[in-house]
Amino acid sequence: RQPTTTSIVEVTPAPPGTGAGGLSALGTGPVADAAALRWALDTPGPTRSRTVTELATHGHLDHDVRLAVGQGLGPIDAIRHASLLPARVHGLDSMLGSIAPARLADLQVVSTLAGTAPPDVVVAGGRIAAEHGRPLFDNHDLAPAWAVGRIRLPANLHAGSFAGPGLSRAGRRDASVAVVSIDAPRELAGPPVAGGAGGGPLDAGGPEGGPLGATGPEPVTETARRHGVRTVRVQPTVHGGYAVADPTRDLHKVAVFERDGGGGPVDVGLIRGCGLSRGALGVSTAQAPGHVIVVGARDDDMLTAARAVEGMGGGFVVVDRGWVRAACPLPLLGLMSDAPWEAVLGELAAVDAAAADLGCRLPFPLRTLATLGRLLYTRP
Repeated sequence: RQPTTTSIVEVTPAPPGTGAGGLSALGTGPVADAAALRWALDTPGPTRSRTVTELATHGHLDHDVRLAVGQGLGPIDAIRHASLLPARVHGLDSMLGSIAPARLADLQVVSTLAGTAPPDVVVAGGRIAAEHGRPLFDNHDLAPAWAVGRIRLPANLHAGSFAGPGLSRAGRRDASVAVVSIDAPRELAGPPVAGGAGGGPLDAGGPEGGPLGATGPEPVTETARRHGVRTVRVQPTVHGGYAVADPTRDLHKVAVFERDGGGGPVDVGLIRGCGLSRGALGVSTAQAPGHVIVVGARDDDMLTAARAVEGMGGGFVVVDRGWVRAACPLPLLGLMSDAPWEAVLGELAAVDAAAADLGCRLPFPLRTLATLGRLLYTRP
């Protein structure tokens, strides 16, 4: 093996609490000020979604209200900004957002806005749905058939598919290629949120390659800037005329698949910052139209991870030496599960622990990769 030069995309997710984004998906950590909290409560958007981990640990709008009160917003104002004002934004305040005649309302009854205790009583659809964090209902909803089994990878996928033509060094005058580098903090207060700033350091001796899109297929977008994504130059390890994964240098392969079973080529590049010593991680991403992302130290483990994600219909998987170490199936459009939330919570903890056992140093690694999606790839 001999080193040559490669380009890398730097990704530096910001810790929770940087401006209003610190509240967005989690409602955890300090935020800039009460004005930022007021804006975040009023403004619905994609960053308002939460995973089962956040819901089980922090709650939902009740936690946002507590945060706002803790930052100095009056209790009545905080509640209004989480209920009536968003209804007005959508033109629905004639039906929703307040407790009044001819209005529709679910209720949370709380004895205090301090602390993190669940509501004393939750009333939904005119019935008591929960008391002190204990559900008083059974969910008999059936998953629609059209939402299941929507992930289909290329039928001819094999381990050699991960030696993409972009990694070939034959006939290249420029020794550099593009690689994704993730310099995330080792500890976060909660799962990843949309937001971030800055990139990691460049490799010694390699010039910066510019923002994402300078050498890859993605344009420089506000999303890329928000995640702190950029392209830099490094030296990859070369074997048999191809740039290869080298865990000793924290360089791994990343593969991006379309989810519709199209026969197009697999996008394969390099990634830095995961810290994997071996194995592979596979995720189905949240961004439309959706992709399957696999990061790994070995091509055969990457193949196993990709097929496992496909077989589950989507979700998160950790593979080592050809075996699935842990998995969290998300069979509904590759985004959601129809299993009990307690089971999903345990599966999420298991995949995080398995990834950490393989040396991955990203906080909430599978969810971090799924959130970044195609931003993890740039053309070599």
